[in-house]
Amino acid sequence: MLFTALSLFSPEVSASLSLSEKLGYIFNTAVVGFLVVFVVLAVIWLILEIFGKIFGAKKKKASAIVLPAPVPAPSESKKKAPSGGEKAAAGKPEKGKTASGSEELVAVLAAAVAAYTASPTSSFRVVSFRKTGKSK
Repeated sequence: MLFTALSLFSPEVSASLSLSEKLGYIFNTAVVGFLVVFVVLAVIWLILEIFGKIFGAKKKKASAIVLPAPVPAPSESKKKAPSGGEKAAAGKPEKGKTASGSEELVAVLAAAVAAYTASPTSSFRVVSFRKTGKSK
């Protein structure tokens, strides 16, 4: 017989059933087992969805970022001889850095803010910046 080593049926039942009947019972048992597993998984998923709706974190609406009005770019004559207010607008250059290095940093900061806020760089200006000492 096929199921002598691992008999799934008692010897009396095994002797009275044909091979196709045994395979039918095995198939039915497997199908019922799979159905039970998937139904239990669906119930667990449903419970988790309900808990997520009840106890989930409330999504906050994104607060609008208020940006100052765009400032026109300074002309070439102003770039050559900047006044004290324009130096503050571009940010104070760090020790050992030239004004052009500071201008590059302002451009990088403006690009980073524009990318983060998804707004054009003309909609704001970098007034000042300083190193916080948290960089590694």
